[in-house]
Amino acid sequence: PTPTPTPTVAPEPEPFVIDCQSIIPPSRRDWVNSSGWPLFAPEEFFAKVRSEVSSSPYILMQDNGGIVCPYTAGFEVTLAYGYAPLADSQVAEADALIQGMGDMHTASSYAGGTLYTSGIEGNAFQLFLIVPGRMFVSTTLEILDEMVATVP
Repeated sequence: PTPTPTPTVAPEPEPFVIDCQSIIPPSRRDWVNSSGWPLFAPEEFFAKVRSEVSSSPYILMQDNGGIVCPYTAGFEVTLAYGYAPLADSQVAEADALIQGMGDMHTASSYAGGTLYTSGIEGNAFQLFLIVPGRMFVSTTLEILDEMVATVP
């Protein structure tokens, strides 16, 4: 008699944990961690935003289980990363919130979604990208591209 092979079951993939380390592209983690720029705690960032405005794309990101990770140098945010899941039904809301920020964002097609670029020189929250199922915020296009490739 020929033995019947036992089917192997692939292990369940680990769930993606949304935090400031997981959304930073691996190629940048050491650079960010050695920059000396302290992380403005996401919880404090969200509390500050909520105390100043009643609605913003950052609040939408937090409400969807996302995170924004701003790094400071002195009193100014120097570098920012952010990611949040986004339902298709929330895209119009996210678009309106970004346009309503007063940062003179211009919209263009990018990476299968809409890229919003701030018209304010030196804005650490320069770019927002809304692609199916996800929303990102970043300081540079290079970092944004790396996040899109990194975050599932």
